[in-house]
Amino acid sequence: MGSWAEIKETHASTGIFLGDRVFKLRKAVKLGPLDFTTREARQGVCRDEAELNRRLASDVYKGVADVLGSIA
Repeated sequence: MGSWAEIKETHASTGIFLGDRVFKLRKAVKLGPLDFTTREARQGVCRDEAELNRRLASDVYKGVADVLGSIA
């Protein structure tokens, strides 16, 4: 059995695995054609991803929410 909580990172996002749930956070980065430097850009790409993927995995993609705060 794996860990109950785990964090995985890619160049553009962080995945937080908690039990049977995963929360995906977009990083504020600009990588060539990927520009997630604004909150609005990250929110838009997250909404598009959820909408697109819900068609085949509606039980997996539950929605998009704001995560507010800063890392001290």
